[in-house]
Amino acid sequence: MAALKRSVDLSNEEFKQAWEDVRNDATDTNWILLAYGEHDEIQLRGKGPGGLKDMKRKLHDNQIYVGVIRVKAVDEHGSH
Repeated sequence: MAALKRSVDLSNEEFKQAWEDVRNDATDTNWILLAYGEHDEIQLRGKGPGGLKDMKRKLHDNQIYVGVIRVKAVDEHGSH
């Protein structure tokens, strides 16, 4: 079976801003939800400060998504 090759258009400004927000600890945005739009463009389907519980409210059964969640962790054992 031949591999399916597909390029993705990441030029959407709304997507780019949301991507920067979820990566920036200075913003409240801790999740973004992405999906394919027309012509292989990645589209922002949601973002917010409410974590996985909030993001799950945006999901629909007939769509494939990519979700990005910022996670903060504390190393209580220390690094050795």
